[in-house]
Amino acid sequence: MFKVHLNIGSNQGCRSDNIGRAAALVEHSGCVVSACRSAIVETEPWGYISPNAYMNMGMLLHTAMSPHELVRVLQAIESGMGGGSHRNKDGTYADRLIDIDIVAVNDASTGTSFVCNDNLLTLPHPRMHMREFVLIPMQELDPGWMHPVTGLTPAQMLKVLENKDSI
Repeated sequence: MFKVHLNIGSNQGCRSDNIGRAAALVEHSGCVVSACRSAIVETEPWGYISPNAYMNMGMLLHTAMSPHELVRVLQAIESGMGGGSHRNKDGTYADRLIDIDIVAVNDASTGTSFVCNDNLLTLPHPRMHMREFVLIPMQELDPGWMHPVTGLTPAQMLKVLENKDSI
């Protein structure tokens, strides 16, 4: 059994409806044993300029599905909702109807973090520590989670971000 942190975001259309629909599709995909959702966080786009603010929500779920199997299910949900590429042709980020990312995975019985870097999946998410919209929901859902490389909790990573912003 795996404990999985997801982040679901949208900055097009009715953003909160998009996120709610995606979360419901995840919950009813047949791969989820249990799940809980964070509050929605609204932020400016990260890594590019757009007039469209994002709404993001975290999910903490338990599943027997491996991370690689789960990422395929999540990609199918994104595609089924009309989610296109999250990158423009030049490689820059693009606005999105829906984006579902696996942020972190732990073995539910031992707490051991799943660390992976292959052509399908990188865990933990390589930019999670730079994104408030990921860390705020994680802090709400699982404040004791610790990054397997840095050893920092979501609150500690948020504090690092806050200190960088004040420099």
